Amino acid sequence: MVPTDIKAEDEETVHTSIRAAIYSGYTHIDTGFQYQQKKFIGDAISALLKEGEIGRFELFITTMLPANGMQPDCVEYFMKKSLAALQTNYVDLYLVHTPISSMRSKDDDEYFVVKDDVFQADNNVDLVENWKAMEKLVDKGLTRAIGLSNYNSEQVKLIYDAARIKPAMLQVECHAYLPQFELFDFCEKLGIAMTAFAPLGTSGFAEFAKKNPGLDCPHPCLVEDERLKPIAEKYGKTPSQVLLQYLVKRGIVVIPTPKENCPHEIQDNIQIFDFSLTKEEYFEIKAMGDEKRRYMKFDHIKGMTEHPAYPFKIPF
Repeated sequence: MVPTDIKAEDEETVHTSIRAAIYSGYTHIDTGFQYQQKKFIGDAISALLKEGEIGRFELFITTMLPANGMQPDCVEYFMKKSLAALQTNYVDLYLVHTPISSMRSKDDDEYFVVKDDVFQADNNVDLVENWKAMEKLVDKGLTRAIGLSNYNSEQVKLIYDAARIKPAMLQVECHAYLPQFELFDFCEKLGIAMTAFAPLGTSGFAEFAKKNPGLDCPHPCLVEDERLKPIAEKYGKTPSQVLLQYLVKRGIVVIPTPKENCPHEIQDNIQIFDFSLTKEEYFEIKAMGDEKRRYMKFDHIKGMTEHPAYPFKIPF
């Protein structure tokens, strides 16, 4: 697990974050095309490799195909753009970031293309044909494995049944408020691992929601839920550490995002293996998911939910 979606104000900030993460024991570097931090991360990793602090084989680097690059003839182009920014010949895992396909932008950097406040969908993308293009990346050695993100169970099954190379991973929003039990069990039967993004709710989402009135921001903030306090106090841990251990105990990969690239929080997030929740505590946290509160619905952009591949129309 590793900090993801770093808000890079400058190169030094990202270098500090990457160093803090690796020195703390992280090896999984999770990135996405639209986060605008791949070059900074690439520079930081390259510097550490040159210093001999870590070998490339010790790192697990994940990145993603953006929504505006899902046409089969665009997949390799966007992959190579990410590889160039990350300064590596291959990634360990390449994910289709979302089943919701967008039109291309002129500079390729607009993840979801919006015109006059309306989402510009590309309804001609076939998810199976897109996956076949992903498989070719494995054949060419550009990635060791491929997977999906934000897909629902029906979409996962569609890809799985048609795939020559099966999806290795599904990355979805998953936390105590949205435990994803059904989807996890579904993927486990297919041999697909699960990664939880926003395992602590999601950092900064409340502020983002204030700027986008259409967003539904669950309250209270997950890490401030009163039910976590007695458990955290018992073990001398933070609520965040309790939440992360809960997911890891379930066999889910977690990629927490520390606030403001704080080295102390980066270190705290990995200090979760020196205690173990009891069965009773596990079920207390499990009960927090009864309402299935989702933070990221992609519904703050007009027209997004009308996309034919919008994934949240079914229960899981």
